[in-house]
Amino acid sequence: NGGLMFDGTNTYLQLSSDVLSSSSPYTLNVVLNPTDINNMANSFPWYNTYGNGFWHHVTSTGIAWRHQGQYGDMSGLNIQNGVWSMLSLTWDGSTLILYFNGTQVNSASCTAGYYNNGSARIGMLATRSSGYDYNYNGKAPVNQVYNRALTAKEIKQNYNHYKTRFNLT
Repeated sequence: NGGLMFDGTNTYLQLSSDVLSSSSPYTLNVVLNPTDINNMANSFPWYNTYGNGFWHHVTSTGIAWRHQGQYGDMSGLNIQNGVWSMLSLTWDGSTLILYFNGTQVNSASCTAGYYNNGSARIGMLATRSSGYDYNYNGKAPVNQVYNRALTAKEIKQNYNHYKTRFNLT
């Protein structure tokens, strides 16, 4: 029940380019329990290849996202320190949809593709222009990457699968 721990300094998951090829539709799904989500430096860098313009960065109230030339913020999250939450983000090639605990909370138009050179990380947003990295501090035992946009029904099924195990609301 929460064995994967990020320490807020230098822990992350490195994903090869075959996990998610460039510009393919995707779904990102994570169950997390942060220690310091309100501190931007310890919030959750969620599948990013920072230097290549592809990133998703989770804060307590939303995510900042970027696909090459397009970027934005989506609100609707209520992530709290010490509380388990499930986040899902889908992209079908034209629309990003953000889910919180199995329910859609926001969407954004995005037609720009992205490039994945195999340097994708979960838990660390590294080599930022400021030279300062963001490193997640907390638990994130579920990190799923799909090579397609899951439906709302599938997102709800994932939520129901983890709801009891992590006491999701």
